[in-house]
Amino acid sequence: MTRKILIALLASGLFSATVHATGSWCAYPKQTRDGFVNIRKGPGNNYPIVLRVRASDQLSIETCDQANRWCFVDNARNMSRPGWIHSGYIIPQKDNCGWYDE
Repeated sequence: MTRKILIALLASGLFSATVHATGSWCAYPKQTRDGFVNIRKGPGNNYPIVLRVRASDQLSIETCDQANRWCFVDNARNMSRPGWIHSGYIIPQKDNCGWYDE
């Protein structure tokens, strides 16, 4: 139930500071001008980049910070390098990723 609510909030653009996301759900990075979105070591632009993902890279969102600005992710292409992505750069999906167990 929580997963469905989070997906609905993300899809509607109502992802607000009053909701703290937990649990896993599937998402993709948004398309950017240079074709990449940065995954960082911590929840902020001041943390170093650990990985750059493309819009076609499937992500598993594990949790988001209290303000729901940054979400901790794994990615199917390189699961050994999890990190944080700004929530403005993710597109949630309705179905599970197919590469992790819920």
